[in-house]
Amino acid sequence: MDDNGQVVLTAEEYKNLLARIPQNQPGLMNEEEPINKRAAYNCNGHPMPAEHTPPYSAPMSDMSLSRNNSTSSGMQPLNHVNGAPHGEMIPGSSVPTQSHFDIASFGMGIVTATGGGDAAEEMYRKMTSFYDQCIQSALDSPESQEPKMIENKPDYMTPNHNFQYNADPYHVAAEIQPLERNVNYQLNATELKALDNVREAFFGMDDPMEQGRQLQSFLKANKSPADIMNIMDVTMRRFVKVAKGVPAFREVSQEGKFSLLKGGMIEMLTVRGVTRYDPHTNSFKTPTIKGQNVSVNVDDMFAKLNSNAQAQKEKCLEFFGFFDEEIKKNELAVYLVMLAVLFSVRIDPPMNENDVRIVTDQHNHFMSLLNRYLESLYGEQARRIFERLPKALGMLNDIARNAGMLFMGAVRSGEAEELPGEFFKIK
Repeated sequence: MDDNGQVVLTAEEYKNLLARIPQNQPGLMNEEEPINKRAAYNCNGHPMPAEHTPPYSAPMSDMSLSRNNSTSSGMQPLNHVNGAPHGEMIPGSSVPTQSHFDIASFGMGIVTATGGGDAAEEMYRKMTSFYDQCIQSALDSPESQEPKMIENKPDYMTPNHNFQYNADPYHVAAEIQPLERNVNYQLNATELKALDNVREAFFGMDDPMEQGRQLQSFLKANKSPADIMNIMDVTMRRFVKVAKGVPAFREVSQEGKFSLLKGGMIEMLTVRGVTRYDPHTNSFKTPTIKGQNVSVNVDDMFAKLNSNAQAQKEKCLEFFGFFDEEIKKNELAVYLVMLAVLFSVRIDPPMNENDVRIVTDQHNHFMSLLNRYLESLYGEQARRIFERLPKALGMLNDIARNAGMLFMGAVRSGEAEELPGEFFKIK
């Protein structure tokens, strides 16, 4: 490496390196390309073939979120979406996968109340009709479907290839093979453009609020469960706007868009909490109210929810503490995780074949882009960071599976905005 931090190969080293590379393999270096323009792997705006994608970049089809199910309300483990054995485990996690919603496992007691059969089906249909319209109305809102352009492009974090990653407190098993030392981790033009597109999609996520019932909920010193739902309503609607700003999302059918938002909303809210949680005050802090430091104390919030809330609080705090501080401070990396979560194959309602193809491709794309972005910052250490993701996604799935009943009995009808009621039942 020279004084400018650039990797320099001798002619002999370069020939030896080329000799070990299979011919015509996508994404690897070739003799025609200048050394300073070689990416660590192919990321040309399209997902790489499956055999060349980074580890764990397969779509999270087994991380689907059923409607407000809860293990505390009688939910039984479901079968794997692709026909894997019942109760198959997520890699690196003790959480069993689940796949589809069915009446017999719904945590609202519909079958018990109606005796099952056609009556149960009809009751479920009527209950879901209203809530489904809430997501649909958010999708059909008049907000711009195009992201705002960022006038001044942000400077990305300074690369730190000497960064020493902390030891994994969760002891995630991984055999780390030494990477080639003579690799240029610099992002290429296509990758930089893709990162700009991500930033543009999330532009306005923290715009200040000026009016509405949600504003009053933000400003209260002692926030009720209804206030918490009103605060989440703001973030949920902005997530819908973010999704509309991703070109690939607009290629998905209307039914597919609905399925993605319905299945991924709680997971995205939880990932968002990684950047908003302050462990020193044990609270969420938000810049949404201009000129004011608004916070929500975690202990106070969960203490006002149902009996399952304390266990859920511990899971959330464990998830927030799982990531290294260097990652939690990097909003762009968190944005990429959120988009990978959004573009995960869902089955409630089922997605058509074309939607599954688009969503799978985009999931792989954002996971690959995240891997390259981390490599550009931390070099070889990025692999250790990236290999923690399966554990994190397993924890995230467990949180989402058990979140639907947290507000049951804690909020009265009409007291909170309607959209959060699609994901958190109140009666």
